Amino acid sequence: MRSHWLRSAFKLEIAFTLVATDSVTNHVYCYMLEVIEIPVELTQFQLPQAVQARLQFLLDHQDEGNVLSQTERQEAEGLVEVAEFLSLLRLRSHRVIKQA
Repeated sequence: MRSHWLRSAFKLEIAFTLVATDSVTNHVYCYMLEVIEIPVELTQFQLPQAVQARLQFLLDHQDEGNVLSQTERQEAEGLVEVAEFLSLLRLRSHRVIKQA
């Protein structure tokens, strides 16, 4: 099963910058580079139609000049983050696959 995972996955480098407060230096920056394996199937994942429709409704509602409640705003922000993550994952996977 492990060999199947490796054949149907690609490696993706993710960079993290962590900032911690130190009483002496005030800030400590830590840069980490992590390589993870992503199943190729995950790059094809899209938001379900109902979730996409809900996000579009919230964005249209806001664009029409209506004020979203705090709950609606948090929901919209979370859905946008998921949609952006999936788009970024798809774009990076295409770049990695083209380089291979």
